[in-house]
Amino acid sequence: MPLTAYELLGLGGVVYAAAALPRLGWGNARWLLLGLAIVVGLKLGAAATAPPIGLTASYWAKATPEGPPSARPTTRGWPTRRA
Repeated sequence: MPLTAYELLGLGGVVYAAAALPRLGWGNARWLLLGLAIVVGLKLGAAATAPPIGLTASYWAKATPEGPPSARPTTRGWPTRRA
């Protein structure tokens, strides 16, 4: 589960706060742990329900939505020289 830049920044802030700030009381630590568990659970739930490949797209050079254009004819004659 890769982390985005914002998640890495948040993780760095949590590590910095854990290293630099005094210890939290049990009540505050419990609420912080509960919030972290909810966020991790939501992220894992979103990752589990996301489509594995993403959306499939197809493109064609035609303005109408009925599908890709038919193949171009290949039976054209050779260009002739005009004198």
